[in-house]
Amino acid sequence: MSAHPRRPEAPLISHVNLAKFSRAKIDRGVHAAESGMVDVKDLRPYVMKLIPSARKRLAALPATRKALRDDLRAQIRKIGPSLGNLYFDKELNWAEITRETTRMSVAVAEEKEDAKKEK
Repeated sequence: MSAHPRRPEAPLISHVNLAKFSRAKIDRGVHAAESGMVDVKDLRPYVMKLIPSARKRLAALPATRKALRDDLRAQIRKIGPSLGNLYFDKELNWAEITRETTRMSVAVAEEKEDAKKEK
């Protein structure tokens, strides 16, 4: 009796189905344990590495991330000092900042209303 040849996608299909079953409810609403299970979304990077065009894009990601990080830091250094205490202080009282910002917003809105009434 000869054994059937194993399909190459069989482990992936089995793994996906096991993940689905682990989330299924069993008697009395108890969920199956998920320890050691890999979610399908966790497999995506590994599958993408198998596709040549995606491999090139994935290889470029670290450089793109670094460029974005450097650009963000440069913008923060440029704009940050104009924020005053919000930028320079180590400890911030967010309740006070929120109250002050709200007070200033209300004052600006009232000024706009007064300007409209004068016209």
